[in-house]
Amino acid sequence: MFKAITMEERLQKAETTNRALRSQLDQSVAQTAYVAMMSGVDLPTTETTNMAEGGENDE
Repeated sequence: MFKAITMEERLQKAETTNRALRSQLDQSVAQTAYVAMMSGVDLPTTETTNMAEGGENDE
């Protein structure tokens, strides 16, 4: 009646979901950068953000 889900199937599903989420994130970043560029807004860089927030790698 019920089929057991193997670890390989779980991993494959997780990878598919991860790819879709990364694609959405990349698209959102591109759209945000485009809107900022067209509006003349300077977005902070990743380095600036990490320094302002006390990034996790600061030891």
